[in-house]
Amino acid sequence: MTDGRIGKEYYDSTAYFDAEHITDHESPFQRYRVAKVLELYRPGPRERMVDMGCGWGTFSFALADHVAEVVGVDFSEKSVALCNRRLEREPKANVRFLCADGGNTGLESGAWDLVLAADLFEHLYPEDSMRVVTEAFRLLRPGGHLKVPHSWPVQNPPPSGRRERCGGNVTAMSLGAQPERRPHGGASSCLRT
Repeated sequence: MTDGRIGKEYYDSTAYFDAEHITDHESPFQRYRVAKVLELYRPGPRERMVDMGCGWGTFSFALADHVAEVVGVDFSEKSVALCNRRLEREPKANVRFLCADGGNTGLESGAWDLVLAADLFEHLYPEDSMRVVTEAFRLLRPGGHLKVPHSWPVQNPPPSGRRERCGGNVTAMSLGAQPERRPHGGASSCLRT
């Protein structure tokens, strides 16, 4: 922790990335998550994708066969090393991983069709969330998509309780948690700029 904040050091120095149900990419849990993301958005074979906060690389690997290019981005060196080890075992020519801050990736502006930020925002402080959203919009080409599937309950769910269209091509979706009011107020599932 730096200045009382949970940050990169926490993710690099703890067993956070070691949970078996998360590292088993064929587990029912992971298959469910991937199916829900593909329900939210099914990318095309010519699309370029950024997997923001890629963690274990679950979505980078799962969507690699659906898109032209995937760059998994995470600020944790441990995460990126884990993903690169898997990439050595399961080569995918169109996948690479980058250790970078989600608020300043250094990737090319306006060149990406999809920025996926699955289960990312619950790990961020509010000011960091805004930096990541700003970076996502910088990365996207005109007409590109920012998709924000998450596992935490939606504070003010849409009537369906499942999806929220946030204007333009931004969509947030709960991956299965029942909508409920969070005692501390929680984060909104709709990201507006």
